[in-house]
Amino acid sequence: MLIVPRCLVCGTKSDRVDLFRELQLSFPNTNYSENQTVQSMLVYYFKPEKLAEDNQCYCEICSQLTVREHITKIMAPPLKLFRYDPSSHQSIKMQHSICLDEQLIIDSWINQLYAVVIPCGSSVDSGHYFTISKDKNDWYQFNDGSVSRTSSEKLS
Repeated sequence: MLIVPRCLVCGTKSDRVDLFRELQLSFPNTNYSENQTVQSMLVYYFKPEKLAEDNQCYCEICSQLTVREHITKIMAPPLKLFRYDPSSHQSIKMQHSICLDEQLIIDSWINQLYAVVIPCGSSVDSGHYFTISKDKNDWYQFNDGSVSRTSSEKLS
């Protein structure tokens, strides 16, 4: 993941590469609807973040705390639908339904969805997982020792 902080006073940028294993998508705090898609959550995730007031950062050029804007770009797009709960200090599985797009646009990359791992348990650390995967034009569900043909409607 590439993080580009920029001072909004002098314009100085300092690119930083941050290694990560998963991309934890967030539901927008406002305008929540049950019709969230992976694409809409990605758009929200990559919106520039303004660091102001108590979150100002020290700028070496300006020699003071300044308002900054962080822009995040990724180099490889993993997805995971969990959130961190600060009160319990645990990752919690999101219980919301989302529609999975068969095509995702991240920055200027167009990515075709070909597989999804679906957790069935109620926590991050336990439960059952199965996979829905595409082979050419057909979708299949892989669940332990069984494989069955399914449809893209099972992705939502």
